[in-house]
Formats: sequence, C-alpha cells, structure tokens
Amino acid sequence: MRKQYNTAIGVLILLGLFSACGGESHVGMTENQTSDVSETVQTEAVTEETYQMPALDLGGGTFTILNSITNWGFYTTFDLEEQTGDTLDDAVFNRNRKVEEMFNVKLLGVDIDIGSAANELRKTVNAGEDVYQSALIALSNISPLIQEQMLMDMRACDTVQFDREWWDQEILTVYNLGGKDVVWFAASELSLTGLECTVVPFFNERILNNLDLESPYDLVRAGTWTFDKLGEYAKAGANLNGADSFDKYDANGPAQYGIVSYSTFPHAMVIAAGEDYIRLDNTGIPYLAIENERFFNVAEKIASLTATSGEFNNFNNGDIHYELIFRDGRALMTIAQVKATTKFRSMEDEFGILPMPKYDESQENYRCMRTGTSCVVCLPVTVSDMEASGAVVDALSYYSYTDILPAYYDVTLTQKGLRNEDSIEMMNIIRDSRVPEIGSTFGWTSSISTQIETQLMNGKSDLASKIASAKTKVESLVAKTMEILNEQE
Repeated sequence: MRKQYNTAIGVLILLGLFSACGGESHVGMTENQTSDVSETVQTEAVTEETYQMPALDLGGGTFTILNSITNWGFYTTFDLEEQTGDTLDDAVFNRNRKVEEMFNVKLLGVDIDIGSAANELRKTVNAGEDVYQSALIALSNISPLIQEQMLMDMRACDTVQFDREWWDQEILTVYNLGGKDVVWFAASELSLTGLECTVVPFFNERILNNLDLESPYDLVRAGTWTFDKLGEYAKAGANLNGADSFDKYDANGPAQYGIVSYSTFPHAMVIAAGEDYIRLDNTGIPYLAIENERFFNVAEKIASLTATSGEFNNFNNGDIHYELIFRDGRALMTIAQVKATTKFRSMEDEFGILPMPKYDESQENYRCMRTGTSCVVCLPVTVSDMEASGAVVDALSYYSYTDILPAYYDVTLTQKGLRNEDSIEMMNIIRDSRVPEIGSTFGWTSSISTQIETQLMNGKSDLASKIASAKTKVESLVAKTMEILNEQE
C-alpha cells in the first residue's frame, strides 16, 4: 500500500499536481447524528482507491480542534481565512473547505502554544465541557493526559479508518501497551510536525562533488548507507584550510566541517541503529532494552564519530548554529530536523536529504527518530459525539495525505525553481521509516537517555555502569504507569 502511494505521490509532485477529490454527496441528518458506518459514499482518491466516507450531516455546527503551535520553525497552520497564494497555505485552506462541505460543518482551529496545549485541554476536561472535539498534542506532553484518563479510546470509534495509509501504523504499534489495542492518540499529516520533527542528515552537493564522494542516494538505494559510510564522509569533509582549529567556529574563517549537529545527534543515531531504550515484550509490557552487546557496540561507533573535532562538531549556541553553518556552505553534512529546510531555502549551494544511516548492512531497515515535538491526534473524553469527531479527523487526515503532503514536498524540496527528484524519493523513505521513542514519551528513560547523550557527545562510550544504576528507577516508573493504566479498565 505505502509503496503504491509513494509512486503516486512522486508522480503527482513531478507533474506539479495537487489532488482535487470530487463527487462528495451529503445525507440529510440532524446535527451530531451519524449514520451506520456501512452507509458510505465514494470520493475520487489520488491513490486510485476509494475513500469510505460516513454519511454524516452536522447541521452547520462547529467542530473545534485545539491546535498546538510553535515558534520553532514548524509549519503548524490549521486553517486560514482565505487563500494566500502560498502552495502549502492554499492546500490547507482547500482541505478544510472540502471537509466542511463534506459534513456540513464549520471547522474552527484554536491555536495554543505547544507547551500549554495539554493544560488547556486538561482545563476543559476537568470542567466537563465539550469545548474541543479533537486536539493536536505533542508526544512529549501526551502521557499525563493518558494517565489522568482525559483521552478516549479512539479504537472504539468506528468512523476512524486506522487500517488505512493516512494513519501512521508505527505509532499504533509502538504504543500498544499491555496488548490492549487501545488507541489514546494517533498520527497523520493533519499535523506536519510528525514529519518536520524527524531527525535526518542533509548534505551539501557542491562539497560532495568536489570531494568526489559516492552519491549517498545510491548508497541508500543499495542498502549500504551505514554508520561507517557516514564516518567516511565526515572525515573527508573536514578541512582546516589554513585555520588554527576546528573547535571555535569563525563565521569568516576558512575551516570546513564534516558534520555539524546538536545534542540530539547521539539519541537519533541510537534509534537509527535499530536500538530502542524501551521495547515491549510479547504481552505488551515495556522493559529497558539497552543492556545488550549490540547496544554497546552501537554506542562505541557513535562515540568514535563524535570524538574528532572537525569531523563532528556540536554547534548550537545563538548565531553559531549548526543549521546556519550548513546553510552558509561550511559543512559537508548536518544532522537536523526536517524543518531545517526552511533555513536552507537561501543556500547558494544545493542540498540533499537522506534517511539516517543503518548501523551496518545487515540491518534490515532505515530508522529515523521522531522527536517529542511531533503532535498527535486525540479525542478528549468530554466529546459528546465520538463518531462525528472520528469522521471529521479521519477525513482531515485523508485529505492531508492526498493534498497537503504533495504540497509540502513541493515547497520543501524545491530549490531555485528546480525540483530534486532524488530528495523526493528520500523523503518517502524517511516518512516510511519514522520511529518514536516510547520511553521518552512516558518519561521512563528521560534521565538515562540524557546521561547517554552527554557521554556519547563527548566521545565516551563506557555506559554499562550508568545503565545498570538507572535500571531500577526505569523499571519502577514503567510499573507505576502500567498500574495506573490497568486501573482504568
């Protein structure tokens, strides 16, 4: 299914087309009533499949969604009063008008800072008020809402088609605690933060060509884009060019860097290598999963990457910022979130985007870390009509998949009027390989992961004693969470 979509989306982008789904029909119903899900009408889908739309008329009522916004460069616009002429803005505007017409409803987005959105939702739920029919909440802030029983089980909502390609299946699997098949939240392109917060490598095509390095696109396709290759590129890219040192960045200096990044780099590399701080056993119970030889080998490889200044530098302080250094053509590579593309639009050099490397060629899949800024879709327990809310968020997610994603690719990966087809292919791989970290979502591994990041960023890989000393605390936190969740049955 997803491979079919990737082919279709690539064709759409290359042709510069944006989907226009038609043929919607409306069934006369009173506000806040839903029909049986089997009563559907079909809409024309870009994926050449039929979208099963529940016959639903909300009588012109208002559907309010709490929308988490940031000033960190993410695209978090839920709606606009009118078209702006911007490709992405207009796609969002048109998506919402389609859904409004589809269900005879008025969509209203209430923008709340990402750090305050969970508390805003909590206030309305504690007051027993059906203020928000849905909400977009950051993964890093979702756990308290779950444990305080403020979110309903979306799996019980028949109008959400979780088996379809517009819902992220990895999220549904990773957070299936206790094997209960409960869905407190789900992820789709309704919030682009789920894509924009993904940590990936970017490379400077001019520097790459000058160094006569093999195309990393070809390495990705061949399955040979690995930690060792990343290390080779980092070494090749480092050049003092007459400067005294790599350590202190000089904006007007000659030094060229291999990789510049920030403190999340080691954590993203751990995930990329196929390791997880927390995994679920065959009954869905979480356990600490980093006390093994392979993890220690991975850690040693990461530490070897960060140990040599010039080959790797952590520059994240005001104007001395890894994204800006890369933008200015002073580094072969940067490891950053996808949203960094907004900083690179003014680059003189062309850039490429890649999935994170595999640990070695025996690793089956590429894995790209989805940070806690990723906003997920949830329904508060105060929603009075679960089926109606489910239908609306499902339709919004569907049109985000067919309309918003092509527009986002077009805006993000277009450089100097030329579309980079290789980068589009890589973005599809990145989207398919996104992985969240359940331990950080629930706060179980926050302390130990910070210690590990600090050690690895300093080129040190002796982690066994730190992990051993943290194990009891992690297990205690996991047990406490599971106890709370089990009491909710």
